[in-house]
Amino acid sequence: MQRLIFKYGGWATLILVGVTVCSAIFIEQTPENYGMGEVIGYSAMLAALAMIILAQVEMKRAPEINTSYWRYCLLGLGISVLAGTGFGIYNLVYVNWVNPEFMDQYYGYYIETIRNSGQTQEQIAAIIDRLNQEKSYWQSPVIQFFGMFITVFAMGLVISVLSAGIMIQWEKKSFA
Repeated sequence: MQRLIFKYGGWATLILVGVTVCSAIFIEQTPENYGMGEVIGYSAMLAALAMIILAQVEMKRAPEINTSYWRYCLLGLGISVLAGTGFGIYNLVYVNWVNPEFMDQYYGYYIETIRNSGQTQEQIAAIIDRLNQEKSYWQSPVIQFFGMFITVFAMGLVISVLSAGIMIQWEKKSFA
């Protein structure tokens, strides 16, 4: 199982970081494009984490590996840890060395999005006050890393749990 985690975790990391780097190269990193960047980023996460399903299928087909719901889950979680770690490291490099203005630019973009959301002035003011309080947290490299790691890991957790259930049902039908 460890071989599958490293194989597919490596591919997931490569896909996730590769798509993100390519989008940063080919799409101008301006506030006007942040919305598209978010769509590309989350799509890359889903595409990368599809490696969980491929790994589970390979695990199912390997006669020397015992399978169970929890082993399928652990396989997916291992892949998610590798992909989340890779993406967290990429994010640290990007926001601290490649584009150090990104955090302030993104914060400004997010504030503008809130102002144009159609909410009442009181609601907008409350949200902006809360964001101002949270802004200092996001300046921390540890928070930056774990924010990105948890985003990828949470998506991987959901995919792992759901696909493990599907794999078990598939096995039951195969033996029926």
